[in-house]
Amino acid sequence: MKHHQEQIERHRELSRDINKVFASMETLGVRIGLAVVISAFVLYLTNILPPVIPIADLITLVSVDASTFTSTNHIPVGWAWLRLMGHGDILSLAGIMVLLGSIFLAYLALIPLCLRRKDFIYLALVIVQLAVFVLAGGGWITAGH
Repeated sequence: MKHHQEQIERHRELSRDINKVFASMETLGVRIGLAVVISAFVLYLTNILPPVIPIADLITLVSVDASTFTSTNHIPVGWAWLRLMGHGDILSLAGIMVLLGSIFLAYLALIPLCLRRKDFIYLALVIVQLAVFVLAGGGWITAGH
């Protein structure tokens, strides 16, 4: 019975540590990401950074699907869009990537925690999740049609 109680307490402690890591990474990611999105949008609206898609053209592009949007405007897919970061409209995507990236960083931060606790099953799950993030982000795996 005592061993079972120790396992339960170990699990609770790990859960608390995981929650702390995620909360701190998400808080930081949201703050930085929001600042980047707002700043990039201002740079886009003021035309300080030239856009890939002129503001006047946006209204005609709202109703098109993503495939048509990217091909019509010559926007690369996968990680290739990073080459266009010097454009105000594309720079806004960097803020969104920071928001999403904070989840990735939170998973990365779990690796030392899992190693320290010798929780190799959870470590394997974290590594698989990180691989899925990278593969999906690069367009190598997709869901749906």
